[in-house]
Amino acid sequence: MNTKFYTVWYKRTSSLFWSKLPRVKADGLIEHGRGRFFIQDSETRIEIPVDAMLFRFSPERFDNIKRLMELEAGRSIPANSQR
Repeated sequence: MNTKFYTVWYKRTSSLFWSKLPRVKADGLIEHGRGRFFIQDSETRIEIPVDAMLFRFSPERFDNIKRLMELEAGRSIPANSQR
């Protein structure tokens, strides 16, 4: 499977500045929803607590999720998007 990498930006709600995680290929929630993990193309796993944090994802994340759903379903899945 050809994985597109995407970018994740995150910041504390009280901060003015965003931090950037480039070349992310997968992400998910840590047990009990206390944090998120991100896996970069170098197989580096980064864990960030979710308390008072905001996350932004580039559009390529949607494409990756859709591609994985299509592989699992074995068929094309139409997107309900205005992109």
